[in-house]
Amino acid sequence: QPGAPEEDSEGVPAQPVLRPLGPPGTPVLTYYGTGVILSYRAEDDVHHVRLWAPRGGGSAAAFLTRSAIIRTIAAAVGFIVKTTMGRGRVTAFRPASPDAAGTKDMFVITLFWKMSGGQAAQAVVVGDKLECIGATIAPTMYRLETQATLFIRWGGEQLNSLVDTSNISEKLQEGLKGTGQALLSKLEDGMKTDTAEQLWNSFAEKREQAQQVLEELEDTERA
Repeated sequence: QPGAPEEDSEGVPAQPVLRPLGPPGTPVLTYYGTGVILSYRAEDDVHHVRLWAPRGGGSAAAFLTRSAIIRTIAAAVGFIVKTTMGRGRVTAFRPASPDAAGTKDMFVITLFWKMSGGQAAQAVVVGDKLECIGATIAPTMYRLETQATLFIRWGGEQLNSLVDTSNISEKLQEGLKGTGQALLSKLEDGMKTDTAEQLWNSFAEKREQAQQVLEELEDTERA
């Protein structure tokens, strides 16, 4: 049995081997109502169960210890099932009486078709005459829901960061202005450098011309 202690080769009781009551997607009856196992945490023997309220009353996730789960059942309230009369949704659950031998779990189902008067058809079906097709996809839907929630939360954080920097245009303008001033300063320095070089080249050219004139005057005086 799950949780029963085992013995090692020397006959010393070993730690109990903990196993889930069923794989993900297994309907269960708990002290808080019916639900479906989504996952199992072996380190502390906790089942993650999605509990559904009857008649579309919503759902809630719960982390339940083994003592909070009574047993596995054929279907859970709020889930779609397949019966010999067609498909429908479980709206109520009547567990078998432990004091009456031979009694079985009974499920009240609202079928997906209507009677001649227009009212929805209902049926009471025993557990071994139906298949809970909705429970098998519950773990997958939960994972998708969790990923979608994380994505929305991440998107909200990104949006908040944008809201916090709503004056980003002003900051960009300030940054561009500062960058422009730095570029202008560099250009001015470059212009000054170029002007100095031009002046030096002009002075050198004039000096050479003056030197030539002086040499010509000296030659004339000697003559």
